[in-house]
Amino acid sequence: MRRSPRERALPLRAHKEHGRWRRGLRRRTEPRPQQKHPSVEDSPPLPYANMTEDTQGETMDCILQEISAASRKLEGMDNAMVALTAETRSIQLDLAGFQSQMSGLDQRVTTVETQVASWTDRDLELSHLCSKLTDLEDRSRRNNVRLLGFPEGVEGADIGGHYNPGRRC
Repeated sequence: MRRSPRERALPLRAHKEHGRWRRGLRRRTEPRPQQKHPSVEDSPPLPYANMTEDTQGETMDCILQEISAASRKLEGMDNAMVALTAETRSIQLDLAGFQSQMSGLDQRVTTVETQVASWTDRDLELSHLCSKLTDLEDRSRRNNVRLLGFPEGVEGADIGGHYNPGRRC
């Protein structure tokens, strides 16, 4: 493909979206015309320039009233800010108290958990000792068996001849 001399003179620009090279023109920016700043002479006349002293006094009174109203609003906002600051401090103190109580409770819970663990170990040991005691008592009873209906001193292989089921002790 043959290119014109103008196309050959254009710089190559990469287009990342397409992954191809292409020639393009750069935009020429022309300087913008400078804007005039308004001067004092071009500004409109002040609204109070043609006022009489009475209307100026009324306007000043109105302005003073608005300023005093704004001042009262600011004082109210200042009082509200002081109240909010006091509430915030109170909440912070309460929070600090709760945190100290929580740390104390955490220590107490840790102590109780340790005690419960030792009691559980002791309970297991106690149940093991109780089963051992029961076994020993049962073993000792096996050797203390009394057979009723046999005369004293009869032992050996001929026990069946001495047995009398009708005899009472």
